[in-house]
Amino acid sequence: MTDHERIEELLAGYALLALEGEDANEADRLLSDHVPSCPTCPEMLAGFRAVTGELALTTAPSPPPDLALARIRREMGHEPVRRRRRAVVVALTASVVALVGMVGLSIALGSRASRAEEQRGTALALLNAMQQPGADPVALEGPVGGMVEVSGPDLERMYLYGQDIPDPAPGNAYQLWLGAGGTFTPIGERFRPDGGLVLLELTVDPSVYDEVLITEERVGEAVSVPTFERGHTWRASI
Repeated sequence: MTDHERIEELLAGYALLALEGEDANEADRLLSDHVPSCPTCPEMLAGFRAVTGELALTTAPSPPPDLALARIRREMGHEPVRRRRRAVVVALTASVVALVGMVGLSIALGSRASRAEEQRGTALALLNAMQQPGADPVALEGPVGGMVEVSGPDLERMYLYGQDIPDPAPGNAYQLWLGAGGTFTPIGERFRPDGGLVLLELTVDPSVYDEVLITEERVGEAVSVPTFERGHTWRASI
């Protein structure tokens, strides 16, 4: 496809998560066949995502009518826990879309270009993962910041995204653990937030685990079980 007016329309709809049917299929083909080699489309897509993130973060919510509100509350009382996570999906999508735009700006300004490019690639992969069937974002409970795990039965990777995450104590770093039946396995390398941001992409099969946990551990110290009393901890069932 060489009609960039049509391409622009499809990329805008893709950034808004508003495409379906043949339009969605056409956008997927563009993202795999055209966008990577086009000199203008990657920047255009990043711009659309940045604007989408700003709209999602600044638009005030509209209160539902009283009759609808009563029904919503009644239905929520019978709603499975995982269906309630749709709110997590909306908030996470807006946040990551905004991140892609900010990282794109960092690249344009030449600020830590290699690191920024890596972050943008991971953020785009996370956005794509959230649109796949069965993707299931889970908010972790913790003392500060917001940490979300994203995985699913049809996803080959697990993602961890966090905002406003404090630095661990001096000499410590964060460790991600996955648990099954109360036994935890350390996953990936230890990490520190970058300006409060955590963005990890891990190759792991989440279907064999039922919990996700993040703890503070001493740098250079081998551990086989989590240390709960050392610092900040986040945890959730998956």
